[in-house]
Amino acid sequence: MTRVVLVCVLYALSVAPLLGRPLGSSGQSVGFFLKPMVIEANVRPGARLKTQLEIRHSGDSETRVIRIHLWHLSQNAGGWVTVDPGDQSASASVKERSCVPWVRLSRESVTLTPGAVETIDFELAVPSSARGFYGAALTVEPEAPRDRPGVTLNVRFLVPILIQVDSPTAFRKVQVSNPGLVFRPQEDGRPSYTELRLSLSNPGSVLVRVELNVRISAQVGSGWRTVSEVTTEKRRLLPGAAFDVGIALPRSLPKGTYKIDARCISDQVTLSTVSSEVEYEGDPSVQVLRTDAPLVLDPSVVEVSGAPGSTRTVYLSLTNPLEEPLEVACAATPVAEVAGRAMGDLLGESYLCTKWTTVTPARFTLRPGREQRIRLQIAMPREGLDHPYYYTKVTLVAAYPDGQLAGHTEALVFLRNVMAEPSPKVELQPAVFLKQGREEVLIQQEVVNVGNTHAEVVCSASLRDTAGLREFRSVRLSSSNNLLLPLLGFKCEGVMNLNGLADGSYLLVTTAEFAGKTETRRTLIRISTGPNGKEVEVLQPPDGSRSEPVASGSQGKGKGRR
Repeated sequence: MTRVVLVCVLYALSVAPLLGRPLGSSGQSVGFFLKPMVIEANVRPGARLKTQLEIRHSGDSETRVIRIHLWHLSQNAGGWVTVDPGDQSASASVKERSCVPWVRLSRESVTLTPGAVETIDFELAVPSSARGFYGAALTVEPEAPRDRPGVTLNVRFLVPILIQVDSPTAFRKVQVSNPGLVFRPQEDGRPSYTELRLSLSNPGSVLVRVELNVRISAQVGSGWRTVSEVTTEKRRLLPGAAFDVGIALPRSLPKGTYKIDARCISDQVTLSTVSSEVEYEGDPSVQVLRTDAPLVLDPSVVEVSGAPGSTRTVYLSLTNPLEEPLEVACAATPVAEVAGRAMGDLLGESYLCTKWTTVTPARFTLRPGREQRIRLQIAMPREGLDHPYYYTKVTLVAAYPDGQLAGHTEALVFLRNVMAEPSPKVELQPAVFLKQGREEVLIQQEVVNVGNTHAEVVCSASLRDTAGLREFRSVRLSSSNNLLLPLLGFKCEGVMNLNGLADGSYLLVTTAEFAGKTETRRTLIRISTGPNGKEVEVLQPPDGSRSEPVASGSQGKGKGRR
């Protein structure tokens, strides 16, 4: 009998039409479970990084052999690309920026019986001469059953290894260019659509997480009217990576003149913009130009409180400001960022109240100028409510009578469990310094919510003498959104001018203020004057700690499922 093996690759960026979908740091397939799904760290030259791969058999009754392989890492529009370390044709840039020689695994295969868990020690030794970004990848794959006839689906996990080594000359730069519109005709049962094309590159020296925000306007008379806005999900972009991306627009567009305004955003900061007018051949099946409807749910933030076993009801309203009717569908949806996270054994899904929430009506026609009341009913379980707050979204999607998408909107729901006490707490990760100009440095600070409730967080940084007494400089570290739900984190940043400061050692103190509390982190740095201006070097780990760094996600922070 014929035996066919299909291989499916899962990794921390799934291949999605809108640049990619981050999965976090653990993954589950049919048969086994793996964490972390990403090994990512900022380290000093000469550092040693240690963590463990945990593999759990969660499938059928068969004993499986799992094999682990180490690769060079590259990237294209579809996601991560593995390169065989023995491939002599691999590009020089891929080999020069590979950390494959630094990696040691305690073993390269494990045998798992059903329900068993095995760990593999991972160690990475950074050379003292290393500076900048280095990458590699692990693939974790079970051997396909040899005696099983028919078609077998074999899942291969790809774990990127992303290492940023401190460098006084590290800088961030991303470019977006060459915008255009392309018509994609119907094919293999897929409907026709309009595709936005852009070129994306990272000529900088650091890994960045980017998203694209694109506004497309149509020429109507002597002016422009916005017809579509798209924000892609974030993806990591390797230094040196350059490729074209295609984004399927939410609605197909007719023939006409359009203006494309695109922004490339990293950590809430716009790094690159491009604006261009294009002539588009158009989708011949679309004759009427549609625009995004300005849909607004009132209120956009809903706060409800109750005790376990109680049922709470609140109302929202939606108004149609257009001159034609809209077909609207609405439902409670998970807060995706929280659902895809974990911290140890604590899953983000445990903070969601989506399954207890009913939205009515689920579908309705909204006439021009009319308002629709929407009932939100939350039935709290009697048992198992340990958190003080639970969260969900209410998402509405509207369409025009001809079926074209009119837009969507959402509201965020905070459900207070009055029988549990909130305990806000955040952690500050090591600060990152990037060269911004001859006399300026960009300070990045990541904040992670490790408490059991949401918090508004405001961050700042101050430069002091090594005793921490005299302050020389201070700067507000800004972010586009200061609200942190449980298990989530964000990066805030600010530019500090070092002009006039004498070369020498200083103490950088970063501070997070939240819920009437303050969390600080101290980093001893050296400021020196080089040929390209002021440079910053980290002299010791934050707060004087000399413990070895641990890979990002190695404690289960960030869980993802395909």
